[in-house]
Amino acid sequence: MRNTKQYGLVSSWQEHQMLIRAQYTYEKLHSKNKPAYSKSVPAFSLDNSKRRCGEMPRVRRCRYPGCHAMVQLPAHYCKQHYEHEAGYQANRQRWARSHNQQYQHKYNAQTRNRNATKHDQYQFYRSRQWQRLREQALERDHYICQYCGQPNSNTVDHIVPIEYDGALKDSLDNLATICRQCRRLKTDWEHSWYGTGIDNRRKRVAELHDVLSIKYLMNKDNGS
Repeated sequence: MRNTKQYGLVSSWQEHQMLIRAQYTYEKLHSKNKPAYSKSVPAFSLDNSKRRCGEMPRVRRCRYPGCHAMVQLPAHYCKQHYEHEAGYQANRQRWARSHNQQYQHKYNAQTRNRNATKHDQYQFYRSRQWQRLREQALERDHYICQYCGQPNSNTVDHIVPIEYDGALKDSLDNLATICRQCRRLKTDWEHSWYGTGIDNRRKRVAELHDVLSIKYLMNKDNGS
């Protein structure tokens, strides 16, 4: 029991109830003057988010060694070291020009020239001349693979790949019937021997025209 000035003698339970009522009355009185939550806090939207983010400047650390000052983009140096900005920009431009020249040289040497070569090969294999040469080679070889003796083989192969020697593309003596399995083995062997294929560099090696020699080498590379 406690003796209060306002209520006189009250128990602890009564005191607890009075405190609850007082707190409720206080919150009710002050809530009338408080604006609604929806009015005080604007609803989130992507536009508002972008607007708030757009107000924040983008910064990064000064590039001068040992300096930890933050600078606003697009600058790379703070005010104390800003005299280095022009030299840094000039070095970046020189590097970009050099990089572009190297890339262009590599593109011209590999991609563009290779695409032109592949385009010519594609047009040749679509020509009537190739169709006649293919039929002549198949009939001459009786549809038998000249590398393993597999019958019913329908593919005609350039013994010396035309990617290595384009002058032999229309020579019947440079054609041989081949099966699918031997064609795969020979293609892998051509990549290692002649350097043909994607991302490879052609080598200066002797052209092999003997089918038996090629058969031995391609099976040797395959481990068979």
